[in-house]
Amino acid sequence: MAQEEKIDAVVHLAAIIIPAAQANPYWGYKINVEGTLNIFEISRVCGCSRVIYASSRSVFGNITGDFGHPSYEPLNEEGYPRVPCTVYGATKLSIELLAENYRKEFKNQFIGLRFPAMYGPGDWSVMGLSPFLRKLLKMALREFLLKFLLAETSAMIFSM
Repeated sequence: MAQEEKIDAVVHLAAIIIPAAQANPYWGYKINVEGTLNIFEISRVCGCSRVIYASSRSVFGNITGDFGHPSYEPLNEEGYPRVPCTVYGATKLSIELLAENYRKEFKNQFIGLRFPAMYGPGDWSVMGLSPFLRKLLKMALREFLLKFLLAETSAMIFSM
């Protein structure tokens, strides 16, 4: 079907989160890394040149100082070491490295998003549902178009 219909971009947000990946590293790897690799590969084979995927600040490991708890100042990623300390963080770093390789080798465009909090089914008491995500989910339930700004001059629209 992907070759019959021109697909411009794939948005891949599925993953298992820290507690589940840490409790079962095999499934953390299978679902997060292999699942994402399958998305990257089918996108490449079908001629889809852009993949947007969920990454995580967990790729940086324990973040301290102004960038960590409680202030969470924006982190300049250039030069900040990526040293994950959880299975989940390691899977997300693996995905980022795969995306870099696919970009170089196959000229696909990859956009990794680091959301401010997780979303989806699960125990909200662990991570909390941010006001931003709460608003997005309410809008999606009302069938509004969601607009994500990717840069100052461009935007991408998702209909949920």
